[in-house]
Amino acid sequence: MSGHKLSIVALTGLRIALGTAFLSAVASRLGLWGKYGGDWGRFVKYAGEVNWYLPAALVPAVAVLATVFETTFGVLLVSGWQVRRAAAGSAVLLTLFALAMFSGDPKSPFDYSVFTAAFGALTLAAHTNSKKKEKD
Repeated sequence: MSGHKLSIVALTGLRIALGTAFLSAVASRLGLWGKYGGDWGRFVKYAGEVNWYLPAALVPAVAVLATVFETTFGVLLVSGWQVRRAAAGSAVLLTLFALAMFSGDPKSPFDYSVFTAAFGALTLAAHTNSKKKEKD
């Protein structure tokens, strides 16, 4: 396989993996994974724990906003539309998640590979050619 073809496979796989990871997390917090998932209440509680510095009244709004961004980026990445923008936004969102997680439990963003995902999203943004006709 040529280097160009390998790059296409790698970037496509990264795009789909990031997108489905976002959508899976959203499905879990909405109870769509059944016994394998979580629920909205636990997610909001966790959002409050990692964003301990925010007033408690803001935590539900942060949870909703995170869910909207994750859903939007997930759908865009999986569909292959606006990939560069979705990947760049994903990199920012994942970095914010990692930093929030780090503030409460410095080990957790490493255990859950959040920094890895953030830099994977940044790599996808950097290597997605917006002039190509790949729905971007």
